[in-house]
Amino acid sequence: MALIDCPECNSSVSDKAAACPRCGYAVAQHFSVLAAPLSPRPLNEIQALKCPCCGADVEPRSSNCKFCGSNLLIMAQAHQIECSNCQSEMLEGESFCHECGALQFKNELLNDLAAKVKFSQNKLRESFPTEIQKHFEKDEYIHASTYGPEEYYILSDRKLYIGSIVGKGLFVRKYELANLKRVVDLKRVTRFTDWSELFYASLDFDGANPFMALQIETFEGDINVTVNAFDSNEGLFQDPYYFQMLLEEVIQNIQSNHVHQHEALWRSK
Repeated sequence: MALIDCPECNSSVSDKAAACPRCGYAVAQHFSVLAAPLSPRPLNEIQALKCPCCGADVEPRSSNCKFCGSNLLIMAQAHQIECSNCQSEMLEGESFCHECGALQFKNELLNDLAAKVKFSQNKLRESFPTEIQKHFEKDEYIHASTYGPEEYYILSDRKLYIGSIVGKGLFVRKYELANLKRVVDLKRVTRFTDWSELFYASLDFDGANPFMALQIETFEGDINVTVNAFDSNEGLFQDPYYFQMLLEEVIQNIQSNHVHQHEALWRSK
Protein backbone atom coordinates (compact mmCIF):
# COMPACT_ATOMS: atom_id res chain seq x y z
CA MET A 1 0.00 0.00 0.00
CA ALA A 2 1.28 3.44 -0.94
CA LEU A 3 0.23 6.89 0.15
CA ILE A 4 -0.94 9.49 -2.35
CA ASP A 5 -2.07 13.10 -1.99
CA CYS A 6 -5.78 13.87 -2.11
CA PRO A 7 -6.33 16.24 -5.10
CA GLU A 8 -8.90 18.19 -3.08
CA CYS A 9 -7.32 18.78 0.38
CA ASN A 10 -3.73 17.43 -0.11
CA SER A 11 -4.07 14.99 2.80
CA SER A 12 -2.20 11.67 2.64
CA VAL A 13 -4.53 8.89 1.48
CA SER A 14 -4.03 5.20 0.81
CA ASP A 15 -3.91 4.38 -2.90
CA LYS A 16 -6.47 1.66 -2.13
CA ALA A 17 -9.01 4.04 -0.55
CA ALA A 18 -12.19 4.87 -2.45
CA ALA A 19 -12.50 8.32 -0.86
CA CYS A 20 -10.42 10.71 1.21
CA PRO A 21 -11.17 10.16 4.92
CA ARG A 22 -10.73 13.87 5.62
CA CYS A 23 -12.80 15.61 2.93
CA GLY A 24 -14.64 12.72 1.26
CA TYR A 25 -13.24 13.38 -2.23
CA ALA A 26 -13.55 10.34 -4.56
CA VAL A 27 -9.81 9.75 -5.03
CA ALA A 28 -10.18 6.29 -6.59
CA GLN A 29 -12.48 7.60 -9.30
CA HIS A 30 -10.23 10.62 -9.88
CA PHE A 31 -7.09 8.58 -10.49
CA SER A 32 -8.92 5.88 -12.48
CA VAL A 33 -10.02 8.60 -14.90
CA LEU A 34 -6.46 9.88 -15.21
CA ALA A 35 -5.12 6.36 -15.76
CA ALA A 36 -7.72 5.39 -18.37
CA PRO A 37 -6.45 5.37 -21.96
CA LEU A 38 -7.40 8.39 -24.02
CA SER A 39 -9.74 7.85 -26.91
CA PRO A 40 -7.97 8.40 -30.25
CA ARG A 41 -8.37 11.88 -31.67
CA PRO A 42 -6.93 13.59 -34.73
CA LEU A 43 -3.49 15.02 -34.12
CA ASN A 44 -4.71 18.48 -35.01
CA GLU A 45 -7.05 18.58 -32.00
CA ILE A 46 -6.35 18.98 -28.29
CA GLN A 47 -8.75 19.32 -25.37
CA ALA A 48 -9.07 22.72 -23.71
CA LEU A 49 -8.42 23.07 -19.97
CA LYS A 50 -10.80 26.02 -19.94
CA CYS A 51 -13.73 26.75 -22.22
CA PRO A 52 -12.42 28.97 -25.06
CA CYS A 53 -15.71 30.88 -25.14
CA CYS A 54 -16.74 31.56 -21.54
CA GLY A 55 -13.53 30.68 -19.67
CA ALA A 56 -15.19 28.17 -17.33
CA ASP A 57 -13.17 25.22 -15.98
CA VAL A 58 -13.93 21.97 -17.82
CA GLU A 59 -13.93 18.40 -16.55
CA PRO A 60 -11.50 15.82 -17.93
CA ARG A 61 -12.66 14.23 -21.21
CA SER A 62 -15.52 16.67 -21.66
CA SER A 63 -16.23 17.60 -25.26
CA ASN A 64 -18.68 20.43 -24.52
CA CYS A 65 -18.73 23.18 -21.90
CA LYS A 66 -21.46 22.57 -19.32
CA PHE A 67 -21.80 26.32 -18.81
CA CYS A 68 -22.24 27.67 -22.36
CA GLY A 69 -22.33 24.48 -24.49
CA SER A 70 -19.32 25.38 -26.65
CA ASN A 71 -17.15 22.73 -28.30
CA LEU A 72 -14.03 22.16 -26.18
CA LEU A 73 -11.82 20.81 -28.96
CA ILE A 74 -9.51 23.50 -30.23
CA MET A 75 -6.91 23.38 -32.96
CA ALA A 76 -3.39 22.65 -31.78
CA GLN A 77 -2.06 24.86 -34.57
CA ALA A 78 -4.03 27.88 -33.36
CA HIS A 79 -1.96 31.04 -33.36
CA GLN A 80 -1.05 32.70 -30.10
CA ILE A 81 -2.13 36.28 -29.68
CA GLU A 82 -1.90 38.88 -26.92
CA CYS A 83 -4.78 39.91 -24.69
CA SER A 84 -5.90 43.42 -25.60
CA ASN A 85 -6.06 44.32 -21.90
CA CYS A 86 -3.07 42.72 -20.14
CA GLN A 87 -0.98 41.48 -23.11
CA SER A 88 -0.89 37.92 -21.77
CA GLU A 89 -0.52 35.14 -24.34
CA MET A 90 -3.72 33.38 -25.36
CA LEU A 91 -4.96 31.26 -28.25
CA GLU A 92 -6.58 32.94 -31.19
CA GLY A 93 -10.34 32.40 -30.98
CA GLU A 94 -10.61 32.47 -27.17
CA SER A 95 -13.31 34.86 -25.98
CA PHE A 96 -11.93 35.62 -22.49
CA CYS A 97 -8.37 36.12 -21.33
CA HIS A 98 -7.50 33.52 -18.68
CA GLU A 99 -5.25 35.97 -16.85
CA CYS A 100 -7.34 39.14 -16.52
CA GLY A 101 -10.76 37.93 -17.71
CA ALA A 102 -11.13 40.63 -20.37
CA LEU A 103 -13.53 39.90 -23.22
CA GLN A 104 -11.82 39.65 -26.62
CA PHE A 105 -14.75 38.89 -28.91
CA LYS A 106 -18.27 37.45 -28.76
CA ASN A 107 -19.83 34.56 -30.65
CA GLU A 108 -23.52 33.68 -30.91
CA LEU A 109 -23.59 31.87 -27.56
CA LEU A 110 -21.93 34.76 -25.75
CA ASN A 111 -24.25 37.24 -27.46
CA ASP A 112 -27.19 35.38 -25.90
CA LEU A 113 -25.45 35.24 -22.51
CA ALA A 114 -24.60 38.96 -22.70
CA ALA A 115 -28.25 39.77 -23.42
CA LYS A 116 -29.32 37.86 -20.29
CA VAL A 117 -26.65 39.55 -18.16
CA LYS A 118 -27.69 43.02 -19.39
CA PHE A 119 -31.38 42.28 -18.82
CA SER A 120 -30.74 41.11 -15.23
CA GLN A 121 -28.41 44.01 -14.51
CA ASN A 122 -30.89 46.60 -15.81
CA LYS A 123 -33.68 45.07 -13.72
CA LEU A 124 -31.48 45.18 -10.62
CA ARG A 125 -30.57 48.81 -11.23
CA GLU A 126 -34.20 49.76 -11.75
CA SER A 127 -35.10 48.19 -8.40
CA PHE A 128 -33.28 51.04 -6.60
CA PRO A 129 -34.75 54.53 -6.19
CA THR A 130 -33.76 57.18 -8.72
CA GLU A 131 -31.87 59.09 -6.03
CA ILE A 132 -29.60 56.06 -5.64
CA GLN A 133 -29.40 55.12 -9.33
CA LYS A 134 -27.96 58.52 -10.26
CA HIS A 135 -24.77 57.67 -8.36
CA PHE A 136 -24.09 54.54 -10.50
CA GLU A 137 -21.58 54.94 -13.32
CA LYS A 138 -22.74 53.80 -16.75
CA ASP A 139 -20.39 50.80 -16.97
CA GLU A 140 -20.55 49.94 -13.26
CA TYR A 141 -21.69 46.38 -12.49
CA ILE A 142 -23.94 45.91 -9.42
CA HIS A 143 -23.25 42.59 -7.70
CA ALA A 144 -25.60 42.52 -4.70
CA SER A 145 -27.51 44.51 -2.10
CA THR A 146 -28.45 43.86 1.50
CA TYR A 147 -29.42 45.76 4.65
CA GLY A 148 -29.24 45.75 8.42
CA PRO A 149 -31.18 47.32 11.28
CA GLU A 150 -30.15 50.89 10.42
CA GLU A 151 -28.27 50.83 7.09
CA TYR A 152 -28.49 49.38 3.60
CA TYR A 153 -25.56 48.33 1.39
CA ILE A 154 -25.12 48.04 -2.38
CA LEU A 155 -21.97 46.31 -3.69
CA SER A 156 -20.70 47.07 -7.19
CA ASP A 157 -17.50 46.13 -9.00
CA ARG A 158 -15.75 49.21 -7.59
CA LYS A 159 -17.78 50.76 -4.76
CA LEU A 160 -19.76 49.98 -1.63
CA TYR A 161 -22.79 52.25 -1.25
CA ILE A 162 -23.94 52.78 2.34
CA GLY A 163 -27.24 54.43 3.18
CA SER A 164 -29.13 55.20 6.35
CA ILE A 165 -32.65 53.82 6.73
CA VAL A 166 -34.95 56.68 7.66
CA GLY A 167 -38.36 55.05 7.57
CA LYS A 168 -40.38 51.92 6.97
CA GLY A 169 -43.15 51.00 4.64
CA LEU A 170 -45.41 48.05 4.12
CA PHE A 171 -44.32 45.62 1.38
CA VAL A 172 -41.33 47.74 0.32
CA ARG A 173 -37.61 47.15 0.63
CA LYS A 174 -35.97 49.12 3.39
CA TYR A 175 -33.51 50.89 1.10
CA GLU A 176 -36.44 52.33 -0.87
CA LEU A 177 -37.02 54.55 2.16
CA ALA A 178 -33.40 55.43 2.81
CA ASN A 179 -30.86 58.19 2.21
CA LEU A 180 -27.45 57.51 0.67
CA LYS A 181 -24.85 58.74 3.15
CA ARG A 182 -21.51 57.28 2.05
CA VAL A 183 -19.81 55.76 -1.02
CA VAL A 184 -16.70 53.69 -0.31
CA ASP A 185 -14.07 53.34 -3.04
CA LEU A 186 -13.06 49.68 -2.77
CA LYS A 187 -9.60 50.52 -4.09
CA ARG A 188 -9.05 52.17 -0.70
CA VAL A 189 -9.89 49.04 1.33
CA THR A 190 -6.90 47.49 3.09
CA ARG A 191 -8.56 44.54 4.87
CA PHE A 192 -11.74 43.41 6.59
CA THR A 193 -12.55 41.14 9.50
CA ASP A 194 -14.80 38.08 9.53
CA TRP A 195 -18.42 38.37 10.56
CA SER A 196 -19.12 38.47 14.27
CA GLU A 197 -21.25 35.83 15.90
CA LEU A 198 -25.03 36.23 15.63
CA PHE A 199 -26.30 38.80 18.10
CA TYR A 200 -29.47 40.72 18.92
CA ALA A 201 -30.39 44.28 19.67
CA SER A 202 -32.89 45.11 22.42
CA LEU A 203 -35.77 42.68 22.16
CA ASP A 204 -38.43 45.05 20.94
CA PHE A 205 -40.41 44.88 17.68
CA ASP A 206 -37.68 46.59 15.65
CA GLY A 207 -34.69 44.88 17.24
CA ALA A 208 -35.75 41.24 17.46
CA ASN A 209 -34.16 40.41 14.10
CA PRO A 210 -30.66 38.94 14.63
CA PHE A 211 -27.77 40.57 12.78
CA MET A 212 -24.01 40.27 12.27
CA ALA A 213 -21.22 42.85 12.09
CA LEU A 214 -18.20 43.18 9.79
CA GLN A 215 -15.45 45.80 10.01
CA ILE A 216 -13.85 47.13 6.82
CA GLU A 217 -10.53 48.93 7.14
CA THR A 218 -9.71 51.65 4.58
CA PHE A 219 -7.02 54.28 4.20
CA GLU A 220 -9.60 56.81 5.41
CA GLY A 221 -10.58 54.83 8.53
CA ASP A 222 -12.73 51.90 9.66
CA ILE A 223 -16.27 51.24 8.46
CA ASN A 224 -18.74 49.04 10.33
CA VAL A 225 -21.12 46.95 8.23
CA THR A 226 -24.12 45.49 10.09
CA VAL A 227 -26.31 43.06 8.14
CA ASN A 228 -29.51 41.28 9.14
CA ALA A 229 -29.28 37.49 9.28
CA PHE A 230 -32.94 37.19 8.24
CA ASP A 231 -35.19 39.15 5.91
CA SER A 232 -37.63 40.81 8.29
CA ASN A 233 -40.38 41.15 5.68
CA GLU A 234 -40.50 37.58 4.39
CA GLY A 235 -38.65 35.61 7.07
CA LEU A 236 -36.16 34.30 4.48
CA PHE A 237 -32.59 33.53 5.46
CA GLN A 238 -30.25 36.29 4.32
CA ASP A 239 -26.71 34.95 4.13
CA PRO A 240 -24.14 37.53 5.33
CA TYR A 241 -21.33 35.17 4.32
CA TYR A 242 -22.43 35.34 0.67
CA PHE A 243 -22.17 39.14 0.80
CA GLN A 244 -18.70 38.86 2.37
CA MET A 245 -17.62 36.37 -0.32
CA LEU A 246 -18.70 38.80 -3.05
CA LEU A 247 -16.97 41.69 -1.29
CA GLU A 248 -13.73 39.73 -0.99
CA GLU A 249 -13.91 38.65 -4.65
CA VAL A 250 -14.48 42.22 -5.86
CA ILE A 251 -11.53 43.54 -3.84
CA GLN A 252 -9.25 40.76 -5.12
CA ASN A 253 -10.30 41.47 -8.71
CA ILE A 254 -9.56 45.17 -8.24
CA GLN A 255 -6.12 44.46 -6.78
CA SER A 256 -5.20 41.98 -9.53
CA ASN A 257 -6.82 44.00 -12.34
CA HIS A 258 -9.07 41.03 -13.12
CA VAL A 259 -12.44 41.45 -14.81
CA HIS A 260 -15.37 39.24 -13.77
CA GLN A 261 -16.91 37.61 -16.85
CA HIS A 262 -20.37 39.06 -16.19
CA GLU A 263 -18.80 42.50 -15.80
CA ALA A 264 -17.13 42.10 -19.21
CA LEU A 265 -20.39 40.98 -20.82
CA TRP A 266 -22.28 43.90 -19.21
CA ARG A 267 -19.83 46.38 -20.77
CA SER A 268 -19.74 44.67 -24.16
CA LYS A 269 -21.47 46.22 -27.18
